[in-house]
Amino acid sequence: RVFLFGSGDNDEEYCETAGWSLAPIEEADMILARGTFTLNDGNGIVSKKTDGEEAYFAAHDKVLQVAADRKIPMLVANP
Repeated sequence: RVFLFGSGDNDEEYCETAGWSLAPIEEADMILARGTFTLNDGNGIVSKKTDGEEAYFAAHDKVLQVAADRKIPMLVANP
């Protein structure tokens, strides 16, 4: 189960074809970073950079803090 930092293009399909399901950061086993435009927890997009960078980065920081507290890894799949 992954929390996704996504590109906004076919993120859910990308995860599904890799055998991963999306999950809230509180339940995720890892973060998958394949972009920097959306945050997605499987219940829909949590935040989009296009909605405003201040709100996006506040949500981004919150996700990273929860991940650090839980000591969950991040896989970066964006070249």
